[in-house]
Formats: sequence, C-alpha cells, structure tokens
Amino acid sequence: MPKLTFKQFVTCILDRAKRPGKPLYSSEAAMELNEHWMPLYTLSVPCLVNYTLIADFEHFHNDTTEALRIFKFNATLTHRNPSKQDKSLSEWYDELDILMINDLKELYKNDFEVFAYDTTPPNFGKRQNANNTHSLEHPS
Repeated sequence: MPKLTFKQFVTCILDRAKRPGKPLYSSEAAMELNEHWMPLYTLSVPCLVNYTLIADFEHFHNDTTEALRIFKFNATLTHRNPSKQDKSLSEWYDELDILMINDLKELYKNDFEVFAYDTTPPNFGKRQNANNTHSLEHPS
C-alpha cells in the first residue's frame, strides 16, 4: 500500500469533515473524524469531569512530572515514541496550499482558541511575499 503524502492526508481529513452548510469548526464536522484527528475540544467534557490536570505534548516533561507529584507516584516518565521525522514544521506546511491551511485553521479553530495556539503558519512572511494574491484568511 503506497504511503500518503502529508498533503493527501490533510485532504482526506478536510474532505471527511466538510458538511454542506456547516462551518468546519462545527461539532458536526468534528464528529465526522475519528478520535485521533478530531478537534480536542470535542473530547474534553469539563461539565462532566472535574479535571485535576490538563497536559499537552509541548510541555510533556513538566506536565508528567506534575501529574506524578499530584498522584504521589515515585516514577519518571519518558517519551518512548519520539518522532522519526527529519522535516521541520515549516517544511510540512510548505506542502499545503493557502486554502488548505485556512481550512485546517477553521477545522481546529476552537482548539487554537482553547489551547492558545498560534495560528500563524511557519514561513508566513515568505509565503505571503511569494504570492501576494492569496490571503491566509477566509473571505467574508
């Protein structure tokens, strides 16, 4: 079975999430994706669960250390599955066109807001200067 390119992978996610008449950031769009690709806000239920700690991969070491302290475990966790990719984030983004980037921003809009992620793609200035006819925002 041939491997998907990153662009093909993103296309599959976006095509699956798109629903006529529904914005990509809608819960209906999110529910079309499996739990690995759906926006995280759909998986968190703060009204039903009293979370003790919210952790993320960007702060893996600090967050796991804090979790172990809270639960009084005397252990150390290590990231056992590090990425084997040689590409930088900007190289991955370079495979996508502006419309795809905008659609990803819309699909994960609520996650970007809840988790305070920067929505500016890497190489934004270089990409914008290379093609001044495209905007990184959806037209109104």
